[in-house]
This record gives sequence, structure tokens and C-alpha cells, in this order.
Amino acid sequence: ENIDVSNQLLNLKRSEARIFIMNVHSGYAKAVLRTAYAVGLVGPDYGWIVTDGTIKDAANLMNSTTNQFDQFTQGMIGFMSSVCCSSKRKEFLENWHTDTDGVSSNGSWAISKWGTETKSLQLQSRASLTYDSVWVIAHALDQVIYRENLKIVPPEVDYWSDPVRNYPNGTVIKNFMLQLQKFEGLTGQIQFDNKGGPVKKVYDLVNFRRKDVVKVGDWSPHSGLLMEENKTIVWNGQSEEIPTSAVRSLKGTRLRLGITQEKPFIMIDTNCTALDPSNKDCYSGLCIELVELLADLLEFDYDYVLSEDTKFGSPEANGTWNGLIKMLLEGKIDVGAVNFAMNKAREGAIDFTMPFINTGLVMTTKIKESKSDPFFWTKPFDIDLWYAILAFALLMVLLIWLYDHMSPFGFYGRRMHAALRCSCKSCEAFRCNKEPSGSDDEDECLFETRLCDPSENNEELMNVGNSLWMIAACLFSIGPVEGVPRNMSGRVILAMWWFMILIVTAMYTANLAAFLTVTRMENGINSISDLISQDEVKWGTVNGTNAEILLGAAKSSELEEVYKRMDSVGSVEE
Repeated sequence: ENIDVSNQLLNLKRSEARIFIMNVHSGYAKAVLRTAYAVGLVGPDYGWIVTDGTIKDAANLMNSTTNQFDQFTQGMIGFMSSVCCSSKRKEFLENWHTDTDGVSSNGSWAISKWGTETKSLQLQSRASLTYDSVWVIAHALDQVIYRENLKIVPPEVDYWSDPVRNYPNGTVIKNFMLQLQKFEGLTGQIQFDNKGGPVKKVYDLVNFRRKDVVKVGDWSPHSGLLMEENKTIVWNGQSEEIPTSAVRSLKGTRLRLGITQEKPFIMIDTNCTALDPSNKDCYSGLCIELVELLADLLEFDYDYVLSEDTKFGSPEANGTWNGLIKMLLEGKIDVGAVNFAMNKAREGAIDFTMPFINTGLVMTTKIKESKSDPFFWTKPFDIDLWYAILAFALLMVLLIWLYDHMSPFGFYGRRMHAALRCSCKSCEAFRCNKEPSGSDDEDECLFETRLCDPSENNEELMNVGNSLWMIAACLFSIGPVEGVPRNMSGRVILAMWWFMILIVTAMYTANLAAFLTVTRMENGINSISDLISQDEVKWGTVNGTNAEILLGAAKSSELEEVYKRMDSVGSVEE
């Protein structure tokens, strides 16, 4: 316990860290935790996670006077090898207690009295792992020597002075250990992957309470972390609230925040800063509002410091940095309060917070408005489709006219029917292909009556002109139109035309709306290949930005060409 870690713990306190992982032996753990408690790193707001090295000898952490864990030890959590799930465990413990010829049953290295509510003797995980390790090696040697009949040469080395190196049969034994299948030890099923890691290993999640170490869950490679029902983690100070690594207060701290203008994230009123650069009203934008919100929550003061070269920060040819990153590295500012983009080069030089917005690299060009076109209304359809609509319309005109003339219910069909059933002399002569006699006592001519009927006038006649007018009126949704086919065949053809017009009108309306809404670009640059294959459009980035850094580090031949030929500018306004 004679170790001094005060300086290290004070550095951790200044770093505002609140979650700590400690991997030391329990003999050192008590000294570390006592010092941490003295400097204020132990409490409800802090979380300590320990490893098997501390947990397996947890009895060393108990106070010998009170027979319970000290205040600075309570609330810790950690993982240890599970010894709960083996069917051989109970049998082994019974043999351990009854066998008087072996090691004494109260050996402190193997037996502990903590970890269960009944306080019965339990086998420590270290002893269980040692027991299983011996059996794994024994199974491998049995397989090598007695089953495979391989010759094993003992290493000629003094085990107490020189380490065993380059043992020729070591790889053979290890390979048989990796092939071990369906072996159950005190720690459960034992099986290894190709790299020697455990496949079916289970670890217990334990929590240090006042007088005991309680299992609150377990973890395995297949199921992950599973918490036990009705058991929660009790942190230091008997708190059940999970500690967080977030900073809760910076009261009394004054930060120097580096900024540079980048609309809409940071906007600087130069007229205002010329009078008083420290006036916070001179600065606005999204990042400025985030700073104001954080200042209210964490209670810190701040001053804005402008970038010396107006750049965010990018590496120079000599390995140094410019912009705000240079000022951070030189200690001229504490935080870069700008819309920094994260990349590998920058992450190697400075630390980033969690991003508040995710963006990618895009290529933007100036939009050229399309010239006015008097035939813009034809753009929604291709020329082939317009020809198809026109051809279909002419076909409809021809079919309607033919059906009206050929059908017995059409205009001429009704007159021919009247002529065939009329009993006057003229119609009889007509039917017999003779000249009419001209007698005055002949019956009334039914055919002539049809011709004189006002409802049978020529205006209603489905001739080519009237058919064309009706088809055009339907195409442009104009109606009602006088003169429609009276025969069923003509009406079926007209219904087909109506259905087609319904579909065509819906498609045309949608395409026309899209055509009038979207402004189409005429530069024809849609990819990096299009960009470097032309000379009309020039391109570039802003100096010190993420785009410049990424293009400079790109390995693609196309991106290297883009970086080589681009013209960088100092700001977006340029």
C-alpha cells in the first residue's frame, strides 16, 4: 500500500473525467481508492470499474475492524470469471472439504467467504481458473502422447531462472488445446476460438456493497450483458443513479473560444467589432447560440478570439498547422467553437466533441436558367408519344365514320332500311332498279319522310368533319359536343378513346407540373469524371477547410487530378 498516486489522480480530477477503469491488484486498489476519496474522485457522481485482479482478492479491501468495505470502496462494479454454472463445482467443493490429505480447506488463496447471501465457503475464480488450466493442458498432452503417439521432448531449461523460449513442441500442444471440444470445468464449458479466446465463457458483473460483493448480472459472447431481475447497481453513497462522464459545471472558468466567420454558423458584424471586439452582440449564428446555451447550463464565462488567418485549420507542407488548429496547439485558445468537420488528419492533432450535424462533400455549380421556349407545353411527352396520340386520334375518326355508314343503326343505315320497307312506287322502282312511273296515287314515300324529318338533318351526320371535331373536343376535355354515334359499335370505339384520354391527361398534367417546377441545369456536370474532362467550368475549395484536407489526402487518380487543378480561395464570398 506504500504507493503515491496523488499527482495522477489530481490530473484526472482536472480532466473532468468521472468514469474510471482500474486494473490493479487488490493490495494496490485500497491505496488508490483511499487517495481518490481524499481528492474528491469518489462519490455518487463518479463510477469506478475494477477488473478480476481486484475482485478475486476482495477480502483484502475489507476493513478488519468493522468487517465491511470502507466508504471509498463501496459502489464499485467489475467483471470476474463466473464459477456458478458448472455441474462439477458442487462435487469439487464437497471433495475439497472432505479430503484431508490435500491442501487445507481454509486456504485463503482458494476459498473466500464473500459473494453469496448465505456466506458459505466459495471457490475463488482464480483457483477455479487454475484448476481448469491444469486440466486443459492435461487433456492436450493426453491427446498428443497417448492418442496421437507423438514424441514430446521436454525443454532443457531451468524453470526457476531462465524463461522457456522457442519450445519446439509448444505449437503442437497449443493446437490440440484449441481443438478441445465439450470439456466442462469448474468455470463452465471450455472451448477456444482460432485465436485462443474463450467461446463459451461467462463473466459475472458484481457490485461492491457495504458487507458483500453481490452479483447483479452476467456477460457472455453470445448473449451479451444480462442483468438479474430485482437487482440494481448501488453506486457510491448508496445512489442508484448511473454516473455520467458529462461535465456538470464549469463555474468560475473563463474560456477563450476561437471562431471564424462561416455563415450561417458564425456571422460577425465587422462594424460592431471595429468599435469593441469583446462585445458579444457582434456575433451571431448557430454556433454562437450553442455557446450561449452551454454557458448558461455549465455556468462559465468566455471571450471570442478570431482566427489569425481566418482559416479553420489544415496541415502545411512542413507538417505544421494553420488556422484555429494552430492556435489550439499553441495554447492561444481553449476551444474551437466553430463548425469543424472531422477527418483523420485533424483527429490526430486535436480532440472533437460529439458532432451536432452530419454533412458530406458535395459539388455545387452555378445554375443556368433555361431559355424561354414557345413549345414548352410539348416537353412533358416525347415526340414519339405525340405522334402516337395523333395517329390514334385519326384512327378513331376513321373508325367512327366507317361504323356510322356501315352499321344498320347509323345515319345511312336507317335511310337504307326505310327505302327497303317503303311501299311507294318510287321505292319499288328503286329496289327493282327501274324508272319510277310518276303516278299521282302512289303511297306516301317513307324514304322521303325520313329525309324531311328534322331529327335526320345533315348537321347530325357523322361525317369525317364531325367525327374529327368530336375526337378533338374529347382530347381537350371540351363538352358536351353535339352529334355522337347512335350505333353501339361507334359508341364502344368512342368509349375506348375516352379511357385513353383519361390516362393521357393525368400523365400530361403530372409531367407538366414537374417540368415547370424543376429548373434544369445545362452544364452537364454530374460526376467527378465530367468535371475533369471539361475546361469551361473552373473549380476550387476554401483554404483550410475539410474539403481541401480530404482532397489533398485522396488516393484516387480522379480526386488527385481535382486537387491538382483546383483554385482555392480564402473565403466562401470569394
